[in-house]
Amino acid sequence: VFELQPATGNLLLRSNVFVEQAQLFSIPLQVAAQDSGYDGLYPLRQATTTVTVNIVDSTATAYWTGSGTGSTWSEGANWLAEQPANGKGLWFNGSSQPTNENNMLTWAQFVRLNASGLYICGNPLAILNGFTNSGVNTWAVDTTIAGNQTWNSSSGPLYVVGGITNQGATWNLIASSEIRLGGGISGTGVIRKTGAARLLVGGTNSFEGEMSIGTAGSVNALELTGTGPVQMSGVDLALSGRFS
Repeated sequence: VFELQPATGNLLLRSNVFVEQAQLFSIPLQVAAQDSGYDGLYPLRQATTTVTVNIVDSTATAYWTGSGTGSTWSEGANWLAEQPANGKGLWFNGSSQPTNENNMLTWAQFVRLNASGLYICGNPLAILNGFTNSGVNTWAVDTTIAGNQTWNSSSGPLYVVGGITNQGATWNLIASSEIRLGGGISGTGVIRKTGAARLLVGGTNSFEGEMSIGTAGSVNALELTGTGPVQMSGVDLALSGRFS
């Protein structure tokens, strides 16, 4: 995982996949040291210890408290000291003002839903670097996938009832718990779903990119609902495993 650079003594993380996907927040690092024995004059001595390396996101992040009198994002009392602004990360924690509304932002670095019972709506929002969900929550914001990113639902379900527009990016969906996309998907790019829980796609969809479902151990990896036909033009559909 780590590589030591002898010239500088810096530790290099050789793969940051799990960090980017917000699945890893600390790493145990075992450090071993041995002296030289002063060219054989003394017995060699060695020691080992384990150091925990904590991963800290340096992106400016606004934390929702819901302490204001209203439920809009523009009310400063609803946030801790760091106020929301375009380009910052958004973290929703706690149970105050679980229904709240975006009335000021057009894009965010990332979104974290770290509570249950949240219903977030309002103006459309572009997200650049991913989305994580821990709880039974509803995201009712029309959203643009503005760069390659991962949405990870570790517990849920996560209900996405706003429309999704993919601007040609690779959109990874990790469904450790169920993800329900009910607002329709449009645009191009790639959708890759992994995780043992189900991805349910409903609404009116005009997505023209590639969808990949790779989920070992899932009983129902993908479910498509809606009243209209499934239309595919100029693309291939590859399926393997169980069908019903």
